[in-house]
Amino acid sequence: MCLIKQHWLPRFSFKDKVVYKIIIARNNDYRTPFLSIKINLGQVLYAKRHWFFTLFKKSIEGEGVHAYCDKTKALYRSKMSWDEIVIKCIIPKFTFYWLGYDREIASTKLLTTNQFCK
Repeated sequence: MCLIKQHWLPRFSFKDKVVYKIIIARNNDYRTPFLSIKINLGQVLYAKRHWFFTLFKKSIEGEGVHAYCDKTKALYRSKMSWDEIVIKCIIPKFTFYWLGYDREIASTKLLTTNQFCK
């Protein structure tokens, strides 16, 4: 997933922010959709690269963990594949993040939960 940034510099969260992440679920095996990284629910996910690498780019790829600000948008996007589900996640306070143009959000750190959305 590639997020087109609304702002050049990352924003900084001063409180926990609730977001929604699409994951692939097959027989209690949970993975991220694009990189297919195995995750455990309740795990903290970290960006692959430091946020500084994206400073002069228009998009975020490995510099952030991708999710959606809006549950409705995440549920709509998850309908494109039968094995994709949406879980509620938290961007912890004091975390850098970027907003995208399609209600996407990418953060340097994301706490997954075991709360599934319908």
